[in-house]
Amino acid sequence: MNLLLGAIMVVLFAVVARPDRARLSGADEARALIEARIGAACGDVAVTADGRGAVAELVGLAAIGLIDRHARRWTVRAVTSSDLAHVQRDGATLLLGLRDFGWPRARLTFADVATSEAWGARFAALTETAPSGVPHA
Repeated sequence: MNLLLGAIMVVLFAVVARPDRARLSGADEARALIEARIGAACGDVAVTADGRGAVAELVGLAAIGLIDRHARRWTVRAVTSSDLAHVQRDGATLLLGLRDFGWPRARLTFADVATSEAWGARFAALTETAPSGVPHA
């Protein structure tokens, strides 16, 4: 019996421990995720180089849509000025500090520095606006 239980545990571990290969296929998939979970139309969308994250302009809201892969789930939220603690850039990587104990930071590496600079400027401008009261998705 112990041998059978051990074999079952090994099989379960092999299935659960597989690497997470889910990636966003592009801007259209990111747009669909954000629009479905936040309920706002998207303007510009940028997907990270590894496809594990994205940012999107939320039309008509003082917020930016953010997607990040956490474990085996897509986490989607509208980042408002009250959510954002700081924005830093390191080359093509954008580092966001969030005021959320469950999601304290996001690290987004884009394919090029220009995309990181452009979205870094958008997040920096967001910190200068008043809180918008946009709920989390």
